[in-house]
Amino acid sequence: MRGDCLRVREIMDRRHPFIYEDKLATKARATIRDFTLRILPVVNENRRLLDIVSRGNVMTFSCSVMKASVNAVKSHIRVSEAAGLMISRGVGRIPVKDDKGKLVGVIDREDVARLLV
Repeated sequence: MRGDCLRVREIMDRRHPFIYEDKLATKARATIRDFTLRILPVVNENRRLLDIVSRGNVMTFSCSVMKASVNAVKSHIRVSEAAGLMISRGVGRIPVKDDKGKLVGVIDREDVARLLV
């Protein structure tokens, strides 16, 4: 399978929208709506991944909208590993970060499925 050889950085979406933590309360709902997102990575001023907000979280917005832990992968892992994590965690997309914790993209099940066709 091609996913055994390819790395996440080779197929991830590098243009996936994100939001800075200081804009979370005022811009999250509109960003998710305008880009029809399922997840919205939350970053600090250095673009370090802090958390993610899901569509469900933001539609029932509260002060503690962020998830308790971030399911993220490093860009250098194999696509097959990322796919296994998505299956075991029951998620369709995962933020991708570099070795310093900086958000560099998002990988989703559609990215993985494209390898099969």
